[in-house]
Amino acid sequence: MTRRDDEAQLDALQNTLHPSDRVWFSRVRLAMQALGWTRDRAAVVAQLLALAQDLQSAEAAGESAEAYFGQDPQGMTKAILRELPLRPWRFWLRGGAVVTGLGWLMMLLGAAGRQSVLALHLGAAGGMIAITVAVVALLARWAAAVAFTPGHGWWETGASLAALGGGWLAVVVALIVWQPGPAVAVPAPWNLVLIAGSCAVALGWLGWVAVRHHMLGVLAPEMLLLVMFAINALVRQFNQNRGAAMTSGQAGWLVAVLWTLLIAYLGASAWVGRRSHRVARHGSR
Repeated sequence: MTRRDDEAQLDALQNTLHPSDRVWFSRVRLAMQALGWTRDRAAVVAQLLALAQDLQSAEAAGESAEAYFGQDPQGMTKAILRELPLRPWRFWLRGGAVVTGLGWLMMLLGAAGRQSVLALHLGAAGGMIAITVAVVALLARWAAAVAFTPGHGWWETGASLAALGGGWLAVVVALIVWQPGPAVAVPAPWNLVLIAGSCAVALGWLGWVAVRHHMLGVLAPEMLLLVMFAINALVRQFNQNRGAAMTSGQAGWLVAVLWTLLIAYLGASAWVGRRSHRVARHGSR
């Protein structure tokens, strides 16, 4: 059973519950999925399905969720998750590779075009990896806390997400500009090969994920954005290698290409957002 099938089955069970119990279960579901991101997904889904079925039986007997499960759903959620197995090693290996690759790519693109020798500051990449892991962990804890906070509205949610995202972006930009730590020098023309190769690997991986998981429409904007950054980095580093400034003709072509990709990126993002909104609105009927 796929993840989409699991979510559809949980949605169907949740919609059969009494309105007040439906709210209770939706909060428990959000908390278990947020705090349980380190636990085996199949085990988390199985527990949620069992909870929904038990709640259905309790409602048939005239009991509410709070009467049946107790007054501490947050404590119950944490207790259940402690008993579930961790995700397999492949998940951690894949996740570590993605986060490491993201840190490497941001460090590489930030260092490109500064001098004729590409200086790779590995401390910057390490800092980006650390802040990314910290933000993911904070997001999980924040989502679980919000699930059991009555009256938490859209404004509070938006402000919290903006604070987390803004903090992550501020640290990343500071690391890109500052470039701390010892540097590894990559001379020409290997610096261009390294930039092009790293971006090609990242683009190929995104394409593989998009095709395998049928997410081409969702990941197309990110792929276009990566192409934009790659072209910009390669042109800047190429001019540094030559020791010559960019001509007006080269600048015009670069601006034209980047603007075309930017318009395509914004259009693809708008299409993905509109499609997601229509799917959500259709699913709520």
